[in-house]
Amino acid sequence: MLKTLRTLPPAIPLALLMIMATALRLWRLETWPLTADEGWTRWMTDMHWDAMVANVLAYETHPPFYYSVIKLWSEMFGHSAMSLRAPSIIASVLLVPVSFGAARVVRVNPLVVASLAALSPPLVMAARDARPYALLALAFGCALWAVLRISRGQVTWRHWLGYAVAIEALMWLHALGVLFAGALGLGLLLALPRARWRLYVAVHLLVGVAWLPCLYILLVEHQHRGQGWLTFSWARVLPELTSGFLGAQILALGALAMVLAMLGSAAAIAREQHKAIVILLCATVVPPLLEIMLSVFVTPVFNPRYMLASAVPLWLVLTASIAHKTYGWIARWALGSLAVGMLVISVRVVTTAPDERWDAVAAFLNEHVANDDDIWSAPNDLPMYIGYAAALRAPVLALPAPFPAANYPGARPAGTNAVPAIDARSVQRAIAGARARHRHGVWIVTSNLPLFDPAGTLYAQLAAVAVHQGRDQDFGPAKIEHWELK
Repeated sequence: MLKTLRTLPPAIPLALLMIMATALRLWRLETWPLTADEGWTRWMTDMHWDAMVANVLAYETHPPFYYSVIKLWSEMFGHSAMSLRAPSIIASVLLVPVSFGAARVVRVNPLVVASLAALSPPLVMAARDARPYALLALAFGCALWAVLRISRGQVTWRHWLGYAVAIEALMWLHALGVLFAGALGLGLLLALPRARWRLYVAVHLLVGVAWLPCLYILLVEHQHRGQGWLTFSWARVLPELTSGFLGAQILALGALAMVLAMLGSAAAIAREQHKAIVILLCATVVPPLLEIMLSVFVTPVFNPRYMLASAVPLWLVLTASIAHKTYGWIARWALGSLAVGMLVISVRVVTTAPDERWDAVAAFLNEHVANDDDIWSAPNDLPMYIGYAAALRAPVLALPAPFPAANYPGARPAGTNAVPAIDARSVQRAIAGARARHRHGVWIVTSNLPLFDPAGTLYAQLAAVAVHQGRDQDFGPAKIEHWELK
């Protein structure tokens, strides 16, 4: 059977891998409600163009390019959850042939690399999310493919143009896209002969000038940014690296990947592919290293999902281990074990119910909330997510102020000016309003409440005027509690 597979044209197994990747990404996806992050995407793209740009500048920490892409898409195909996710799904599947093409340039087994792209748990998760990470990985993969072609010397202006467009897209898709573009630029600089440095400088100058409006947008957004919810700990570096590259905090898989990466690097050097391995290692190592440095010295930005793009060159390095003269047979078994582990994680991802079940929250509230009850939410953006999942029979009072609360005083622990922390005054106003409307009970929907109410103000104020009834429900990050007013 293996001999038969080897005689097939590469397009046939590649097409099968793309079909498998598509099926894996679509599995039960129509039953998944929008997550909080996806709700933010829908809120932005439901607006008119000028309002969307104004809200991105006021409340976001990333450029408006991704929202513009999704808005154009939704105007053509609708605002359903599947429509919002479709660009991520398409980008994730297209990364399979892009990885195949990059592998052919490096002269490693392209079908193995394409298989890793099809099975990658972080890519599967990104494909099922209406966020920019799958598109970021595709842009990075295209830029890497162009860089590898340019480093070989036999190139045309089309390769340089493709490289310039891809890294420009990287920097416009995400606030940290410049880290990935810088990593590729460094790898290309180290691999280019001096005779091409002038062209290199000219291309990057043009890219930099085209990025200046994006830089201005990021600087404007930074003025409105809160302290953010991310934190950094050296103890979490290895588990989060493993999660970002392989999809789960399983250190055994991370150790296996590190061994394969060392074997792959050694095999590439033995085959005199020095330029290729320099580019691949820069593209794999530099972005997470820069994220760690920024987290230590500036502000926490180290996040597993930001590392997805760097997984693309890692697949190429891992696959190169098969060609190791001494330990190639071990590398084959190890790479097969790694692929099986990635498949198991991916299957678990797509067959497990999502953590955020805003549809279940809405259904519970519609069933249990009486006519003389209030619904409160903390933080103030939860009514938006619940409303996208299902219609509520009763309005929700957002604490401390309706979303978005740009002018409300206080801390911004979520990192956006739209979501302030809870204070005593807002709770007192909510209690007074419930008494004025002769409410008997209050249903409180919360998510990550300690972040927005570290002093416990909400419960301290409620305990003085209400009794906790204990009819609590836990829906992942969202929790519902029932209090009876005295």
